Parts: sequence; C-alpha cells; structure tokens
Amino acid sequence: MIKDVLTELENKSNKSVIKRYEKNNEPKPYYGVLKGEINKIAKKLKINNKLAKQLWETKNLDAMLLAVQLFDSQKLNINDIDFLVNKNISLTVLDSFTEKVIFNSLCWKDIMNNFSTMDSIIYNRLSWKLRVKYFASKQATNEEIELILKEIKENLVSSPDLVKWVMNHCLVTIAINYDNYLEYCISLGEELSVYKDQKVSKGCTSAYAPDWIAALLNRKNK
Repeated sequence: MIKDVLTELENKSNKSVIKRYEKNNEPKPYYGVLKGEINKIAKKLKINNKLAKQLWETKNLDAMLLAVQLFDSQKLNINDIDFLVNKNISLTVLDSFTEKVIFNSLCWKDIMNNFSTMDSIIYNRLSWKLRVKYFASKQATNEEIELILKEIKENLVSSPDLVKWVMNHCLVTIAINYDNYLEYCISLGEELSVYKDQKVSKGCTSAYAPDWIAALLNRKNK
C-alpha cells in the first residue's frame, strides 16, 4: 500500500510547489504536491497509524505532510512522539505535526514542557506552537496568561527569529481570545515594537502585534 500511495503522490507533482520548496530550502526528497491534493488523498485513506508511520519514515516531505493527517493522536504516547520528532525534519512538517498531532495527543503538555527546556531553537519554536494552540482554545487561566505574558515581555525582543515569530503570534492570540488582556497585549506590543518596521505587500497584514490584533478584531466584528 505504501508504494501505491507514494506513486499517487509522485503523480500529483506540481512545478510551482517544487519551486516554492526550492526557494524555501526545504529538505529533499519531495514531489511538490499541492496541499489540496494531499487533503484529498488523506480523506480517501482515513486515519491509519501504521500507514502514517510508514509514510513518515520515508522522510519525503509530501509523504510526511500526508502522514500528519493520518495519525491517530490519541494513540500516540510521549515516547512515540519523541521518536517521530527530529529537528532535522522540514519545519513545514514539524509545525503541522505539532499543531495537528501533538496538540491533540493526551500528552501534549508534557511534550510542550520538554520542548521548552531543550537547547534547540527548533524545539523551543514547537513549544510555542503548542502554547498558541492552547491559548486559542480559550481554556487558559489568568495565572497561565500572566506567566506567559511575563515571559514574552522578557524574551520576545531577544529571541531567535524562528521562535520570535511564534512567540509574537502567542501574544496576538491572547489578545484576541481573552478580552481582559486585550489592552495590555496591545500596549506590550507597542512597548516591544517587534516587527513594527516590517514591510508587507499591499493587502497583507503586518506581524507588528498592534496592527495584527486590529486586523483580526476588524475581521471578527464584520
């Protein structure tokens, strides 16, 4: 079955996706399959942990993105996830795996705490990805929010770019989902001024927290 799936992915190869992967220096191998095509294949195959692991082991970027949609998160324990995650894997794959698989596992908080203590920019980024998902769920306590905002205030400016982007996203996520902290998050974004001078294409929103928050609120209130 794995051979048939890989053949199907290869047949869906798209030149524009390949060019994007090349531009972003995505690690090979890959076929360059459109996300929509991967979604169609995943819908047809359905949840299948065995096949997902086989696809993951190919190290093929497209196969791994497909695997993300086939994993049964509830059946993965902390050892399974530790085995699957490697900082040398495509960041595109790791981000997707973190948001769609790890966060939906029963051990995501333990994974988040483990990642946050590792001496690795990649793992630290993934720990913040999990925080973003958690705060977006609107389940956080005031104490949790205040601890994270304190950490953001102390570390956002000096954090490596890969971590900074997600940490900033966490600030925006808190602002949008917890009304009591909206004004403070805007004020903190202004104080830290991260991405304030970022140039964006026409019609796009800056990652500067106050602008990003305003754009999301405007969209939310329409």
